[in-house]
Amino acid sequence: MTTVEDFSATSIDGEEVSLATYQFGNQEHGSDEEIKQLCTLPYGVSFPMFAKIDVNGRDAHPLSRWLRTQKSGAPGEVIKWNFTKFLVGRDGRVTRRYGPATKPAKLVPDIETALNSKRPLPASNG
Repeated sequence: MTTVEDFSATSIDGEEVSLATYQFGNQEHGSDEEIKQLCTLPYGVSFPMFAKIDVNGRDAHPLSRWLRTQKSGAPGEVIKWNFTKFLVGRDGRVTRRYGPATKPAKLVPDIETALNSKRPLPASNG
């Protein structure tokens, strides 16, 4: 069975990074280098950043294709906007999909449940 750990992504510096390193998104303006400068200079971002990818269509990154098939949303598998969120459990499987308007703070209870439980969360595509 495929899990998120079976994928890699290109870092903002152009290196392939296995997502197995993490337990876990093209509306970002500018090039990868411009995004890196914007995030690191004024905000002091030190977490790993990844290059922009296509999430829909013929050129969609394999990870995006896989995420969409695991938890489809309305309307169907298409990722409507770059703030769509996917919660991936400790087992590397997609637990839930959240719409772009869902505020990150609303995910906290589900994240805490996922971190403290070996059982998957109830299905939800909202």
